[in-house]
Amino acid sequence: LHLLFGSVLALLFANDLFSMYVILELLTLVSFLLVGYERRPEQLWAGLKYMVFAAFGMGVYLFGVGVMYGHLGTLNLSLIAARIPAELPPWGVLGASLLVTGVAVKAGIFVFSLWLPGAHASAHPAVSALLSGLVIKMGFVVLLRLSGVFPLGLTFLVLGTATGILGAAYAIYTYDLKRLLAFSTLSQIGYLLVGLGAGATGGAVAYAVAHGLFKGLLFLAGGEAVRTSGVRDISRMSRKGIPARARIGLLVGTLGIIGLPPFAGFVGKGLIHGGAAVQAVVGLITLGTTVAFAKLIPLFRGTGTGQPRWERAAAYMILAIPILLFPLGVGAVTPCSGAFSFSAVVKALFIIGGGVLLHRFLFRRPVLLPERIFRLEEGLLIIVFGLFLVFALIWFGG
Repeated sequence: LHLLFGSVLALLFANDLFSMYVILELLTLVSFLLVGYERRPEQLWAGLKYMVFAAFGMGVYLFGVGVMYGHLGTLNLSLIAARIPAELPPWGVLGASLLVTGVAVKAGIFVFSLWLPGAHASAHPAVSALLSGLVIKMGFVVLLRLSGVFPLGLTFLVLGTATGILGAAYAIYTYDLKRLLAFSTLSQIGYLLVGLGAGATGGAVAYAVAHGLFKGLLFLAGGEAVRTSGVRDISRMSRKGIPARARIGLLVGTLGIIGLPPFAGFVGKGLIHGGAAVQAVVGLITLGTTVAFAKLIPLFRGTGTGQPRWERAAAYMILAIPILLFPLGVGAVTPCSGAFSFSAVVKALFIIGGGVLLHRFLFRRPVLLPERIFRLEEGLLIIVFGLFLVFALIWFGG
């Protein structure tokens, strides 16, 4: 864990492409060790699969580093921004595409991070909380830094929309609690990319912090629910006894992730400003997230079992309290009164209410979404396709 947090801090202060590459590789190694911590076969395979994806992505990133150094003679981001032409030449588009694609593999973007559902579903709940709340955000940090050098607005808008909608769609049609949380991580990354693409960097950063809080709480509480019930199927779990602290943790985390006022998710989404198209995408992702998490409503009822474990309850409280007080912290840093306007609150309640009602209609007939894309060989081919997509988006968006 010391190595993990040290790598995170180093990445936050790194200002050249090669240093970022070294730190990202170090994070890959640490994440692999954490995923396979309990040494169960499925964990080791999920960790190995993550390593292969990450190595492939970092190889692509390293090619981009070579392109930039070969044409500009520097890897310092500030110097690259000063030397690169305002209208990207073909080699600039290629270099930016390679860099973005490589980082996207680690950043939780749906087309590229197809290792994520398997890793989250297999890892210990505390490890999943770290991966979703912290490690994946480091990819977002690098993308944020790259957006200050290259014209990536259109690229982030398209990838964010696809990530948010596809992640929510897979979350809607899965009843495995841990896979639901994993797919919801993919959908929530969509908010961050859309915020960056729309120029609402402050809102994207605020939502990244909020997501780390409520997703950590959801993974910890969900892990205890799986452990005490002995199943991961939500429809069967609802008939089992789950400790009250876990049910409360799931409730607070769910209210945060769907963005119910005044929870953390509501404020973060409210700070993602943009035109009608951006607001429509944010609303659509919120609707899909609400439909997906409406499956958890039966878990919030019933009687808990077992004696209280105050150390676990304290861990939930440490995450739950900031989720509730998040608006105060954000308000101290940046004005967010507009997020609490009457129209914003009504719109959020309308979307959430519609999602709960829509949940009842979508599950009358089961839908099987493609699972082949999460295989190792399929996923690597999709990354190659994604590279061409990113190249085209940067070419036309620049």
